Amino acid sequence: MQMFSLFLTLTLGAQTWMHTDGLPRPRDYTTASSPITPVTPAVIEQLPWNVVRPGVRRRVASSDRLTIVQLELTGLSHEPLTTHSHPHDQITVVLEGRCLVQVGEEQREIGPGGCYVVPSNVVHGMRPLSERCVIMDTFTPARDDFQTPAR
Repeated sequence: MQMFSLFLTLTLGAQTWMHTDGLPRPRDYTTASSPITPVTPAVIEQLPWNVVRPGVRRRVASSDRLTIVQLELTGLSHEPLTTHSHPHDQITVVLEGRCLVQVGEEQREIGPGGCYVVPSNVVHGMRPLSERCVIMDTFTPARDDFQTPAR
């Protein structure tokens, strides 16, 4: 299994995350001001696909703190790699196919089992290299913009 991770900073005994203000702080899920909301159980394979655009469809499962997205890309290997950023931390695992990944200034080709990590607000992108590519994206905090069908 090929593992690919970038920009993940670990300290002894605790994880440290760089926030958008540039200050590293540990994550805290125990504060009384931010309780965890129970979620309804779901199996992502049973959720409906939503077409994002031709050649791209996704299904989304989410809680109040985390979103997981199964994304299927078909017929897009000819398109150029485009980049974007968002305030969410993201971890992506390639399930099928091969793709070219860019995180910051670094690019790599990865295949099934490959994984990449994108911290908040870091420019990144992915381009399928195979005719069909299936990936699993995870985001925290939850992606509220993915809660309604794309089309």
